[in-house]
Amino acid sequence: MTKRCKFFYAICQVLLKHQGPIHEFTLSMRANGSCVEIDHILLNLARRNTVKKLKLDLNGEYKLPVSLFSLHRLTDLQLKDCYLACDPSFNGFGSLTVLYPEGLIIDENRLLRLLSSCPLLKRLTLNYDDNFYTSVTNLFKCLPVLEYLSVWSFIASFPLPNELPTMLVHLKYLRMEYACSGHEEWLDFFVFFYQKLPKLGETYLGK
Repeated sequence: MTKRCKFFYAICQVLLKHQGPIHEFTLSMRANGSCVEIDHILLNLARRNTVKKLKLDLNGEYKLPVSLFSLHRLTDLQLKDCYLACDPSFNGFGSLTVLYPEGLIIDENRLLRLLSSCPLLKRLTLNYDDNFYTSVTNLFKCLPVLEYLSVWSFIASFPLPNELPTMLVHLKYLRMEYACSGHEEWLDFFVFFYQKLPKLGETYLGK
C-alpha cells in the first residue's frame, strides 16, 4: 500500500469510528484533477453535517464535489488552489461568516453568486495570482453585513461609483493590494472609501 493510500485509509477509518460531531476539519495536500478519496471524505462530512470550520489546501486543480454545498452549518470556509463550480440547486451557506478563497478557480459570475449566498458574511479575503476583474459595485452588493475585507490582485483599474451601497456602513477594516494600476487611482480610492464608510477604522492600500 502506497503512502497516499495509507494516508486516506487512516482518515477514513477515523471518520468511520468517530461517533460524535466533527466541528473542524483541515486537509492539506496536492490533488490535481479528480480525487475519489477526497470526494468520499467530503461526502462523509456532508452526511454528518456538523462541520463549522473547513479548510482545504489542495495545491492543484481538484474539482470540489457538490457534497460541499450540503455543509449548511459552515461558519468558516477556506479554499486554496482548487476548482469550484456552484451546484445549480445550491441555496447558500446561511451560517457562513468567514470566507477565504485563495487561488480558487472560479469565474466572476459564480464567485458573485457564491458571495450572494452568504448573507451573514463578515470577513472576506480574496487572494488571486492574476487580476480578477469585476466592478466594485457588483462586489459590494453581495456583501450586506461585511466588516472585514482584504483583497489582493483582484480589482483592476475601474471608475469609482458616485455612491456606495448603504449596506457597507458595517465595514471596519479594508486592505487592498495590487488592486489599481495608477498612483492617482490609489489616492482617489482611499479618499472615496474613507469619506463614505463611517465605521472604517483601519485602511491599507498598497501595490
